[in-house]
Amino acid sequence: MKNKAFNLALAIVILCAGFSVVGCSGLSGTGSDNQQKTPIEQARDYVSSLDSCAADLSSKYDELVEAYTKSDTVAVRLKIEELKDILDKAANLEVPPALKEEGTKYQSACNDLKEALSSLEEASKTSKSGQNVDSLISDASSKYESAVQTLKEADAAIQSKLEKLK
Repeated sequence: MKNKAFNLALAIVILCAGFSVVGCSGLSGTGSDNQQKTPIEQARDYVSSLDSCAADLSSKYDELVEAYTKSDTVAVRLKIEELKDILDKAANLEVPPALKEEGTKYQSACNDLKEALSSLEEASKTSKSGQNVDSLISDASSKYESAVQTLKEADAAIQSKLEKLK
């Protein structure tokens, strides 16, 4: 049961690591700096910030794999919490006006991924019946599938929008 949950967690993290389709340089602007930028500059900054979150997720993924291979359940749970923190960071990025709809989709996907990780975390803690663990894993799988679909839609939409903003 726990291997199935962990494999789903790894799939979620791998997905998160690729949730930004467009690589851009520069740091995310905030406040008045961002308001003085053109819509394309704001969009690129936003995507760059998403890329930064994806890199952080990738790093934590490596640490999660290491903790799992050592059968360190405490470290695994800690890494899951760190992954959820990064997803919070991604969900709370300032979304430029030109990408409001796409930003909402990324936020929704991040929230679904966090819920999936929470279900997996609960499944790893539970000593209850296998049916309860299966239910938690099923819930995580549903949230994961929802996030995958939302991320695909957001990626396609943001790519199209960036082309139009050029």
